Amino acid sequence: MRKLVLLVALSIPCLAFAQDVKDGTDTTETRPPRESRDPEGKRSIGFASTVGLTGMRDLIDARVPSTINVRGMIRFDNESLNLDSASQSHSLDTYDLDLIAGASLLGMLDAGFHLPLQYRVVRDALHGGPSRRISADGVSDAEISGKVGFALGPWISIGPYATLHWNTGSSLLDKTNELRLGGCGTLSFLDDRVAAHVNFTNINYDGGKWALGYRLGASVVPLLSDFLLLRVFVYLDGKDFIGTRVQGNDTRIFGGVQALFFKFVTAEFSMGWKIYNGDLPVFVHDVSTYGIDVGGGVSFSF
Repeated sequence: MRKLVLLVALSIPCLAFAQDVKDGTDTTETRPPRESRDPEGKRSIGFASTVGLTGMRDLIDARVPSTINVRGMIRFDNESLNLDSASQSHSLDTYDLDLIAGASLLGMLDAGFHLPLQYRVVRDALHGGPSRRISADGVSDAEISGKVGFALGPWISIGPYATLHWNTGSSLLDKTNELRLGGCGTLSFLDDRVAAHVNFTNINYDGGKWALGYRLGASVVPLLSDFLLLRVFVYLDGKDFIGTRVQGNDTRIFGGVQALFFKFVTAEFSMGWKIYNGDLPVFVHDVSTYGIDVGGGVSFSF
């Protein structure tokens, strides 16, 4: 009986070896432990934000792809501002075709570039009186951005980032200089499929205009396969203007969805509304301010 048990015990590894040989498997190959492989949800990190850094629209993701990642996007964006007072109305509609590029290296370095082509229409009207319409188009101001992301364990990522917006655009459009210095943080769960995001930014504009900005949001990956990855996001975007030119608060809410097809083709759709306009004079009220954008591009990981 003991000999029979010993024979069975010795035959199990022999059968496993034979099966590996039959399948053409090299039994001497050392497979990486499951813990060292990147979570499947990490593929959702390779989407480009508005400025080219990883993220969702204007919300910056503190995480950086662990591989070399190169991404690009063409995005159509429409924003409409509509103001009214007792005597007159004012509206500004901008239509942008955004050229966006970004790259990530070493699991911590992130860079982005943004160049918009813009068409804008301004309408002013006196109530019961004359009105005027002015339109302009051209290449708008360019932006470059950089971020350094640090992973503090498997769930927390933080890092500083900066965006430089400089007046390189057409003289027919608004030419402004703007510097954003801030920090971002991401808390992720379930193999990076569920995440909470926060951005805090110091924004310096031309002519003494200064604001402290924040973005608070969340993202979820409800669908993940080799063919399609979907990420849904929502966030608040607020600014507290504390400079000499403008004072008050501006708060907007944005939401959208990002898709990754065949692990390299990207698509995005999002919308946003202004929900609080404390930065306007008391005699002016915001009838409606909203934005909508749709875009597509690629994201390659090496």
